Amino acid sequence: MKPAADGRAARPAWTEEERREFLDEITAINLQRCQFAMIAGSMIVVWSSVVSLLLPEVRFADLGGWLATCLGIYAAMFLLRRRVMREGVSQAARRAYVFAFMIVLIGICDGFFLLLSQQVASVSSFSRGMLVTGVLFIVPPRRFIPIAAVNELLLCGWLAWRGLNAATFTAFLDGTAGAVVASMGSWLLHAAKCAEFRQQRQIRRQHADMNELMAVTAHDLRSPLLGVKNLLTLATTRVELDRTRLVAVITDAARACDRMLKLVSELVHAHAAEQAPETRGVQGDLRGPLAAAVERARPVAETKGLRIEARVGEGAAEASFDEAALAQVLDNLLGNALKFSPRGATIEAALAGHDGTWRVEIADEGPGVPEAERARLFQKYARGSVAANDGEGSTGLGLFIAQTLAERMGARVRYAPREPRGSVFAVELPRAG
Repeated sequence: MKPAADGRAARPAWTEEERREFLDEITAINLQRCQFAMIAGSMIVVWSSVVSLLLPEVRFADLGGWLATCLGIYAAMFLLRRRVMREGVSQAARRAYVFAFMIVLIGICDGFFLLLSQQVASVSSFSRGMLVTGVLFIVPPRRFIPIAAVNELLLCGWLAWRGLNAATFTAFLDGTAGAVVASMGSWLLHAAKCAEFRQQRQIRRQHADMNELMAVTAHDLRSPLLGVKNLLTLATTRVELDRTRLVAVITDAARACDRMLKLVSELVHAHAAEQAPETRGVQGDLRGPLAAAVERARPVAETKGLRIEARVGEGAAEASFDEAALAQVLDNLLGNALKFSPRGATIEAALAGHDGTWRVEIADEGPGVPEAERARLFQKYARGSVAANDGEGSTGLGLFIAQTLAERMGARVRYAPREPRGSVFAVELPRAG
């Protein structure tokens, strides 16, 4: 999410999924409002018909034929709506029905306007048709404004046909005002609905994340808490335990506490990564952060019987990055490699240039990621089916944190399988300058 010119965060672009969901939602709303539009259009027809009966210039036969046509069209649209609302009908067909209904509604109002074109009292029919459609339906401006423009052209054609006089000029101004007001109203309603949709979608996503967080936390904390409780119960009730056995019980309890603390820490880090502002950091040499991360991981590697080889090259690797964020990204990737590499394996940490970017690659000799699980590898709480070598559990947050922090500083984490076995995780950062 890029910052706006005034310093505020700009809204992210629509994804295809969001666009489709929004169109489906407004289509459902518009289908419900079609019946209200029928009522509104019928009221306009009845009211205008009563008024027109008092005007001697209008022949009743013409008015009656037009009124029957309107009622027939409304009946056809109502019956068609019942078919459109059935299951199995595509959203595209439903949107087409809404669009056709809008054209029919405007056309009926325009037809009545042309029927009574000689009367100044009837010149507002066009405006009413545009205003009804503009404020009743939620239509993207790029679709509604062309409709208003076509109606404006029809009005200009009618003006040229009738000749310029006070009545026609008043009709032109009234119709133009109706088109402008309706277009603005349509644009404002659509923008408001967009904002409401995105806000509601974000709230639903946050609720889903919160529910998933509670489920993951409850599941992962339950076992170590029960273990600590049982160990403490054993230590307090078995007074005959010797010192060696008691130390072992306390050590197991401490390990369980470490697992719980690790879970809580990763949850805190995940939340912090999501809330972290976008930053490009400062320019620096990537060799330093990579070498430091390798040294931090080396003691753990030695306890697990693993080797870490670092290849940072000779020349400087200048890039813009946030030092703290990059350190956490590398720690997470190295920790992931340590978790899944078998004893005696070698983990390689290499730095190389590639297509205008610097790539920091962490390669291991573990089982790799099954192809079916790669699409959701960096998603929140995504746990793989492959178990760690030492039985260490996974929260499904390590790679999510790494990817989120990388994106905040303009980088990206990618995965590739390693031949003959293993995984390669690469952090890609753009070259400086």
